[in-house]
Amino acid sequence: SSNTWGFAMSSNTRGIESNNFDSDYSTTTNNSKFTTVPVNGSEVLLTQDTEPTSNTTIYYGVKADRDIPAGSYSNTVLYTALAEQPSEIRVNPTEVSVTNPLQTLTIYTSINTTDSDLGAATIKLLQGSTEKGICTNPVVATDSDNYLYVTCTTPVLQPGIYTVELTLAKYGRVLTSDNILNIITDSTKPFQGITYMQQMTSDICTNAPTATSTGANILTVKDSRDNKSYKIAHLVDGNCWMVSNLALDGGNILTSYDSNLPYNTSVELPPNMSSGTSSRGHIQIISKKDNLDGNYYNWCAAIANDKNCGSSNPVNTSICPKNWTLPNLNSYSYKNLFTIASLNNIEKIENLPYSFTRNGYYYNEYYTVSISGYYWTNTGVSNIPANAYALLYNASAIDTENMSGKSCGFSIRCVLSNS
Repeated sequence: SSNTWGFAMSSNTRGIESNNFDSDYSTTTNNSKFTTVPVNGSEVLLTQDTEPTSNTTIYYGVKADRDIPAGSYSNTVLYTALAEQPSEIRVNPTEVSVTNPLQTLTIYTSINTTDSDLGAATIKLLQGSTEKGICTNPVVATDSDNYLYVTCTTPVLQPGIYTVELTLAKYGRVLTSDNILNIITDSTKPFQGITYMQQMTSDICTNAPTATSTGANILTVKDSRDNKSYKIAHLVDGNCWMVSNLALDGGNILTSYDSNLPYNTSVELPPNMSSGTSSRGHIQIISKKDNLDGNYYNWCAAIANDKNCGSSNPVNTSICPKNWTLPNLNSYSYKNLFTIASLNNIEKIENLPYSFTRNGYYYNEYYTVSISGYYWTNTGVSNIPANAYALLYNASAIDTENMSGKSCGFSIRCVLSNS
């Protein structure tokens, strides 16, 4: 009609809705036939598609006759764009350490479903943005909590760290997020019923009740690196601690998806020693004798780094599980914990909920047991590269700044990072 606005779209516009928009008014130029802009309340659906991004060009025209007064004219048009963002799907692990061909992988997702038709899956392994191989024999299933997971067999690849990219035919591509999946089984339970230490977060720790001397609110979880069980507790300093000693053996390959290491790195641990001379400059893990709790670790093993053993600063890497770390020497809460634990009775530190046992130490082929307990911190001694700090306690005192030789084999208790 005369003196009205009109619009048109290109005939090759993706997702054009021909049932709602008359295709007679499609154009590839800006001087063809235009349809009238609808009045308020009479909207027209123009396009819709399933692509992640969409660009639509709208052409405008006006039919003005010679009777309209000279001047500038304007109008307002309202567009509504509805974007349906699919829920983010995460995988655990987001990267894997491939050490052998035909290795079995298990990839958990954040999809919770009771559907019996789970569809098919494709698991690609990448380094950077380069695809290195596709897993074979993928099997899609759900666990006892109805979380979907996929098992598969790796192709023949060079040993190394690979990023997981999972595509589920029924759900679309799973994002390779840096966040480890936290499977929440029951929010009414302490620590929300998690299964693995690597699932712990600061939020879960904060909301967990404080452990008691009767053993209440102490949870048994596993380390996903070897499936060994450990007890953890939210202690009175406000942090979540392991309350049993680390027993990770040598021969394992630590990766950044399961251990306290920088992104996309790995560390190969040498086999355990049962005896022999301790070394300051190389990772050494010594098996405990007499069925004592955990293993002994020299400081290089504790920080999982041969190359940084001489550091006198707090170290950010460790042999602890992902999301956990060695206690920081300068942390007030760390020192305060042992002050509280030792009040009135030094033996209290060996009782629940602390359970810091007197495992002694290993040095230069000799085990010394029963009179003292030594636990590594993450801090070396300034100006003395051969030494680092550890917690020492015995029958009469606790020293949270004990200067110790890095070649000694001590116990390890990890504390949750940023808890």
